[in-house]
Amino acid sequence: MGDVAERDPRDAPPANVRSFALRIGNARYPNMKLRLSRPPNAEAYLMMVDCHDAVLRAAADSPDHAALESLKRHNAAVAAAVHAAWDAAGLPTERTYLRQEIRRARQARPGEADAGVSPPDA
Repeated sequence: MGDVAERDPRDAPPANVRSFALRIGNARYPNMKLRLSRPPNAEAYLMMVDCHDAVLRAAADSPDHAALESLKRHNAAVAAAVHAAWDAAGLPTERTYLRQEIRRARQARPGEADAGVSPPDA
């Protein structure tokens, strides 16, 4: 993927890369990324949309607050639509991986209470 993709770790050869990120942007936000991440002890990569906006904050009394919150809602809607399309296509995503891991953990401990842990929302 050369210099097009961000790597983690940055200088690792492809076989040792935990994740790749490609900047895909959207109509309102150029920093949205497609992230391909490899779970521990796995060969395959999982897909996710990284809105990359969770760290952005504006004080409630700031003139930027409403616009920033609108942007975050827009990004979340774009990400949800992309994830829904991936789910419908049966593509491997971080969300489906986590759901599978939660099911496996529950099946490995039949009879134990699930302690209120629910799979991530769709």
